[in-house]
Amino acid sequence: MRGANRGELVLFTSALIWLFLSCVFQQVRGIELVFPRFAAFWLTFGRVDAAAEVSFLYGWGCNIAFVAGFRVCNVPPLQGIALLAFFWNLAIAVGVFLILSGQVILMPLLPAALNFFLLLIALFFCFPILQTCWKNQQFPTLAQRWFVGGAILFPWLLFTAGTLLRPGVLRGAARLPVEAWFHEGFLWLWLGGAALGFAYYLVKKILNSPLREEQIAPAGFWAFYGVNFWAALRTTAGGALPAWISAAGTSANLLLWIPLVVIWKNLCDTPKRFSISLKSNPALRFTILGAHLFILSALQGIVLYSKTGGAFLQFTDFVTSQAFLMRYGFLTSIFCAVIYYFVPRLLFRQWPRERAIFWHFHLHRAGLAIVALSLAIAGIVQGILLNNPSLPFSASIQAAFPWRCLADVGWGIFFAAQIIFLRHSLRLLHLSNQEH
Repeated sequence: MRGANRGELVLFTSALIWLFLSCVFQQVRGIELVFPRFAAFWLTFGRVDAAAEVSFLYGWGCNIAFVAGFRVCNVPPLQGIALLAFFWNLAIAVGVFLILSGQVILMPLLPAALNFFLLLIALFFCFPILQTCWKNQQFPTLAQRWFVGGAILFPWLLFTAGTLLRPGVLRGAARLPVEAWFHEGFLWLWLGGAALGFAYYLVKKILNSPLREEQIAPAGFWAFYGVNFWAALRTTAGGALPAWISAAGTSANLLLWIPLVVIWKNLCDTPKRFSISLKSNPALRFTILGAHLFILSALQGIVLYSKTGGAFLQFTDFVTSQAFLMRYGFLTSIFCAVIYYFVPRLLFRQWPRERAIFWHFHLHRAGLAIVALSLAIAGIVQGILLNNPSLPFSASIQAAFPWRCLADVGWGIFFAAQIIFLRHSLRLLHLSNQEH
């Protein structure tokens, strides 16, 4: 096996491990939300929540985004990818350990030294993507543009936030818009852009046909980035900031329907014109599921961060439902599709067990539905009770208890799906190693 391919496999394997750890931390977090004393002697709620966030964003998300960018943008074989992947994941592991040991708090960056180290490695990962697309005589394809945008923005996000959020640079409320911009930009513009870029790539590649509304797809790309730059400020509503900042975020949030319509037309409607069986193509199956969940989570966010919705739902489990649907619904579904599509092509082997794919998909989908619906209903119930001044705060907690328990059951189902996925992927790697 070539060294470049081995480096990409290291990224894929590392991503799977971080997905597993993220699910473990999230499962513990969900249990502690219902039973606060569970593992609270060390794994307190705040530590587990932060560890899950780092494991997901930097571990699962970034590893997949890097290797998907290499593949979609046709980056030529590079030496040293495995070494870069090792140092990237080592830095994340150190960050998670520091969080779990209580030495640092994720707000929202890792410590300055680790952040600078990750920035250097990110530059080494992102530069080949930009260089390849720049040297290409043809204009980048639509799918490649999403990765080019992410490769430009991701190092900038790390550098700017790392500079402005250092101790002593900004104080008090002045940090809030920078933190919101970094976190939302990381999630939507970097990881979300990479996921949408792969979705465009795969739908067009497998169907071998133009998108339904391909002529307006570039407009959707620019609208997505332009609107989300300002929509990142929507999470500051109600904070101790000038009114125009939260108003700009709320207004941009309402404009998100423009790129949503374009993306829905191209990613969700295009496959409907073909009779291709999704059962025979797990990558396309997970991609279409992820595209639908992207639309759903974005609409949920529009409702949540509108002026009326924010006043009603901002401090409820509805926020957790929307975050879960974005991370583990949209992003994880499409990142699973990345593995289902590229890993067999790297190893020149088919997936060994179709039954494992069947159970992974259906348990994945069932777990997502149970968790998202349970937390959304809990949030609505909490919002109703919190806005009743005659009731104590504890009434909303008690009313949400059964829905949180149901969400924990859904988390268990979703976790079981990812264990099946991890075991199936490791089995494929093991069979490939036996041949070599």
